[in-house]
Amino acid sequence: MLLLTSMCLNAQDEYIAISKSGPANARPGDLISYTISVGNGDRNDWTGTITDVLPDEFTFYSADPVATNIVDNTLTWSNFTV
Repeated sequence: MLLLTSMCLNAQDEYIAISKSGPANARPGDLISYTISVGNGDRNDWTGTITDVLPDEFTFYSADPVATNIVDNTLTWSNFTV
């Protein structure tokens, strides 16, 4: 199973960069972790919303920082500042 899932970054600024990294494959029952990185190449702070949608086959356990909203397998970080 490919672990890179869909992600939405609510930004209209070309200086914002986002990436997601983690293992390329997993077997049923494996505990996996991945990292979402957000960068800001501007001198000004950016505040926005990041949403990550996990595949239906996934069971969500935790996030750090804690998502501000979790519905089914959709995680949202609101007022995220970089």
